Amino acid sequence: MRSFRISWSSFPTTLLGFTPEAHLIVVVALLLGVAGTGVSNSLYSSFDLKHLTSAVALLVGTSSYLRVVEKANQVWVEAKTTALATSKSGEERVSPDAIVKHILRQAPAQFILDTARAFRTALIWVSIGILIPFTSLPPASIIINGVHSGAMIGLLGVSFGVIYNPTKIFHLAHTSVYAGSGYMLLWLKDATHLPAFFKILAAIVLAGLLGVAINELFFRKASPSEGRHTGIGPIAVSFGVYILFSSVLIFAFGPQSRDLWPVDAQPTVHIFGIQISWLRLIQIGVAVFACTVVHVLLQFTLIGRCFRAVSDNVRLAVTDGIDPVRIRRCAFFIGSCLVGIGGLLQAADTGLQPMMGLEPVLYGIVVGLAVQFRSPLSVFCSGIVFGLITQVAVWLMGATWAPVASFGVVLLAIVFQASAESSDGGIP
Repeated sequence: MRSFRISWSSFPTTLLGFTPEAHLIVVVALLLGVAGTGVSNSLYSSFDLKHLTSAVALLVGTSSYLRVVEKANQVWVEAKTTALATSKSGEERVSPDAIVKHILRQAPAQFILDTARAFRTALIWVSIGILIPFTSLPPASIIINGVHSGAMIGLLGVSFGVIYNPTKIFHLAHTSVYAGSGYMLLWLKDATHLPAFFKILAAIVLAGLLGVAINELFFRKASPSEGRHTGIGPIAVSFGVYILFSSVLIFAFGPQSRDLWPVDAQPTVHIFGIQISWLRLIQIGVAVFACTVVHVLLQFTLIGRCFRAVSDNVRLAVTDGIDPVRIRRCAFFIGSCLVGIGGLLQAADTGLQPMMGLEPVLYGIVVGLAVQFRSPLSVFCSGIVFGLITQVAVWLMGATWAPVASFGVVLLAIVFQASAESSDGGIP
């Protein structure tokens, strides 16, 4: 029986996901990871956060790998069928090298690149799962604090990306909505007798309407034919709106810090042997839920397809019957509601300040740029990674050098993305 082995010379490195050798590497790595987790568990005689993290990494790596295998097998079967149909010799079999050549001729370059990225992702996660059981993890409190701060930053990055992708507006006035949502809730507390839930919901909706109002007043007439804005002008306008709105808040509510609710001892819960407040758990849960809803909305619904169409080509979207003005309004409303949620969560923890939005929103922009605002889920995960890196850097190097380490990693990620795009552009 003829051996089913594909020559390495017939494959570029981007098609590693199709080779039996590559599958063998991942399978062996998975077995090593499972065995390593078991050995480490027996050595420490407990299943703690370290082993849970390793198991999650192995699970994510396995899932990524199975997606690669499924798609690769599908393409392989389709290419084999086409190769047999176009074979001039009339044979019932075709050599693997012939199938490979057909894939290289027919498969879209983007599919090849996506497969390569998915395969590399699988290897990275599996490698993490192997190494974690034998390494010294930081204390669980560092991990939980990193997840908490990363979730808040990721939420702000998602909110900025929702507006930036279809409009290309570098919306620094986002910070005004971040601070304004908390003061809207403070006003609703004093002016209405609604239940707390409806006051919070009304403050979020008002934050979305504030974002739409900023768009209508300052951005809509700048370039109505194109539906997008580039250059330094929108950035200057956004920063001016932020200064103006902060001054209005100072004039209306005063420069001092304000509390939404009386600060009492917060109830706590024990997780992995440490205490964490219920407020922080609620903040993480709300951030995860909000970003998941937006991800599903923008990736699997009609409005999400309209967003992507306007982001790719405004004029072509108009010819397809899409109204870019309406899409821009939807983007500002959804993004502003999200940043309003972030502002309320932060205000419930640390109180209200008129100029409290600039630093956290800039952090959200940075983590979004690290993944080029590809999808809400990728931006949110980037925020989690950023938060973890920052907390681990504080643990290892102290608070002074932590920003250097965290922003250094983000800068490397942005440079890597740019270099990868430039190299991918040269693939025929």
